[in-house]
Amino acid sequence: MEPAAPVQADSGPLPGTVAQRTGARGRESFLAWRAGRRAVGFSALAAPAGAGRARMADRLGELLVHRDLISLPQLQRAQSEQRAFGKRLTTILLKLGFISERQLAGFLAEHFKVPYFDFATHEIDPAVIRTVDKSLAVRHLAVPVQRAGSKLIVAMADPNNMLAIDDLKFHTSLNIDAVVSLEPAIEAAIARYYDKVELAAPYGEVLGGLGLEPAVSLPERERPPPQLSEPEQSMAGRLCEAILRNALAKGASDIHIEPYEKGMRVRYRIDGALYHEMDPPLGYGASLIGKFKQQAGLDVGDRRQPLEGRLRFKAGKEREVAFHVVTLPTVFGEALRLRLLDRAALPADLARLGIDGEPLRQVRAALHRPHGLVLVAGLAGAGRSTTLCTALGELTADSVRIATVEDPVEYHLQGVSQVQIHSELGPAAAVRAVLRQDPDIVMVSELRDLETAELCARAAAGGRRVLAALPAGDAAGALVHLIYLGVEPHVIAAAASLVIAQRLVRKLCPECAEPDPSCSVQRLVDAGVPPALARDGSPRRARGCKACHGGFRGRTAIFEVMPIGESLRERIMDGAGVSELRAEAVRLGMRPLRLAGLLRVVDGTTSLDEVLRATTE
Repeated sequence: MEPAAPVQADSGPLPGTVAQRTGARGRESFLAWRAGRRAVGFSALAAPAGAGRARMADRLGELLVHRDLISLPQLQRAQSEQRAFGKRLTTILLKLGFISERQLAGFLAEHFKVPYFDFATHEIDPAVIRTVDKSLAVRHLAVPVQRAGSKLIVAMADPNNMLAIDDLKFHTSLNIDAVVSLEPAIEAAIARYYDKVELAAPYGEVLGGLGLEPAVSLPERERPPPQLSEPEQSMAGRLCEAILRNALAKGASDIHIEPYEKGMRVRYRIDGALYHEMDPPLGYGASLIGKFKQQAGLDVGDRRQPLEGRLRFKAGKEREVAFHVVTLPTVFGEALRLRLLDRAALPADLARLGIDGEPLRQVRAALHRPHGLVLVAGLAGAGRSTTLCTALGELTADSVRIATVEDPVEYHLQGVSQVQIHSELGPAAAVRAVLRQDPDIVMVSELRDLETAELCARAAAGGRRVLAALPAGDAAGALVHLIYLGVEPHVIAAAASLVIAQRLVRKLCPECAEPDPSCSVQRLVDAGVPPALARDGSPRRARGCKACHGGFRGRTAIFEVMPIGESLRERIMDGAGVSELRAEAVRLGMRPLRLAGLLRVVDGTTSLDEVLRATTE
């Protein structure tokens, strides 16, 4: 595998030159500001720890302004954020949306004069990962990506850091060639690859040590409560750990443990599809289920009603993940569903979700308005919670108070007051209680009934920022869904600021995807791709290999973003249906879900058949 070639920056600068963005004397102001910074500089010998990195960041920022990739006010704001949070300047610029990943990648590759490495398009061999200890990778923000004989290619946030390169060379006894990548991508790669190397857990060794006697299958009502001896608890714990570790290693989002008359089945949901994992021997089930319930803080002896809990699992030396555990009494025992809730897997910002260009600008503009209702629409499993939590991450600050009403609370968010709905606190009562706490921003995980929906809409119309999810197939359908719940059209028109609709599509495996000869230009045009894009596209199809699941690995979201302007408000108040609202939004420039998916076909991210399947109503 050759390192990725440098990514070229987008043709042309961001809209507006420095002079246009900062006034007629913008460039003179920039030069004066830079001279002032240098005038207060200090010698390298007298500089405190970290000063070299700060000076390099300042230099990079100056060059970005000089190249018209960012403006001077943007640089100054990013430097202020950097002093407050300590992240790299480039990471802050990405998070604030001042520069795109593509532009920054092209700039860094040109500045450091090394290739840019894109982790999204390459899979790294575990044997290569093991050449560098995790502690070194974390310390230097460096991940080994390829080895050729005595040469090791390492992706680094700062490929000019000779101290880091010498340290890597000393510990690996290999010659180090550095390529550049972005800090968030390197951090994500460290979490993914090093935990994956540590996670292998063979079931045979665990099952061989359990030593439980097979039990005769009895109806649930006739079975005695499971009594776990100390050895059984220890062995069952090992089996639980193996199941969790392998789920993480394979990228599963859910674990399903299902009892049947003559056995038990464990399945993983990966990229939206279920895959068989293992069959624990008959008689092991009670200990296995009991151990999971015990770890989740549930009553092991209560097997007659559904229970919910949460367990935490140490997935590595520096990584802890949570699982939401739900039980279901069945005829042959309790079924368990464990849903992975990995806070570290949340994207750092909305751009990393897959929203880009004008839709991203529209979403951020709506989120930063002082009031209004932002709706996130999607079917079950479409990633609505991830979008909401990522949006809150961009809004969190000391100057605003954020509160959420969730069922369940999936991700624990720093600086956010999160309220869990339960049998004694329904969604409407929880929203009322939250509104009495004087929040600036309210998030509701799902609008399920008229009372909750109306409370949120009236709060948004009355001066609050409200984010909420609801089940709907597209953006127009979300607005009509509120009307079906019973919310008055004039209240919706006054409250609604923007609607995001989303779906998840599977990504083609980068190792085995191949050009799709059946996906002709005409077929793309017939599906809805503009002819110019269809002619320049490179559609691919799934083939399948050992590294993926049927030719796919991972998922990405496609989005439909509908800002609510005066034209749409009038149609909402007139009681327009889904088709009329959608047609008006498209006329105003909205990119429909189907087209958003087709653009991912054109660039080779996914296949045409996958998009047609995911966007079929």
